[in-house]
Amino acid sequence: MMHRSVFVCALSFSLLPLLSAQTATTGQIVKFRTNLGDINVQLLPESAPKTVANFMNYVNKGAYTDSVIHRLAYNFVVQGGGYKLVDHVLTAIATDPNVKNEYNLSNLRGTIALAKLGTDPNSGSNQWFFNLSDANSRTLNNQNEGFTVFGRVTNNLGLAVMDKIGQLNIPGTLASPFDQLPVLNNFVGGALTEDNYVFVKSITTVGPPPSISAAGIITATAFGGYATASAGSFIEIYGSNLSSDVSRGWA
Repeated sequence: MMHRSVFVCALSFSLLPLLSAQTATTGQIVKFRTNLGDINVQLLPESAPKTVANFMNYVNKGAYTDSVIHRLAYNFVVQGGGYKLVDHVLTAIATDPNVKNEYNLSNLRGTIALAKLGTDPNSGSNQWFFNLSDANSRTLNNQNEGFTVFGRVTNNLGLAVMDKIGQLNIPGTLASPFDQLPVLNNFVGGALTEDNYVFVKSITTVGPPPSISAAGIITATAFGGYATASAGSFIEIYGSNLSSDVSRGWA
């Protein structure tokens, strides 16, 4: 369905680069709702179709609801998808068959990739991680035939939440695989409570991203195609899924 949005510009620069960048991605957007804030992620099925389908299968059956971020490696990764708190015990989430490795995109800051065993490139299942640094590409693009990136954080609000998790305390008092568990509320030892965990309360689909039609940016005085907007001018933008909803991560 086509939508039209009309704006009054108070800008002195061209809107074309920004809008062109927004149309470069076409995958589903999902919202990671955590107890520290929301992270919107643009999925990338054109680069990792099987991995995206695998991830969405877990999402659709609620496997990640109330799961725990169980690993933090400073300036490296924030990892989750593998465990839930059941009767105050961290319990493994049941896994489906592994998915074949689909490494195509670089493991840069703000991307999400599929975790796997160090000895098997095709061992990815339900666990995923957010890359905290561009430097990750130096190792993760080559190690174990490359780690499959299947999405990217859409906006600075989501990156801020990711970074907040990435700066939490790691008590280091728990046994593997929880020896890098990030904790909240100044926990330093003893028995963990629910107030100490970083929860992914839910992962839900948000909607498709906006798409700008060909020659869909028109000035009120120059109907006939793309134009640079001057301060105080009117423009019309034609396309689909256009929205001013900042929570969708594209406003």
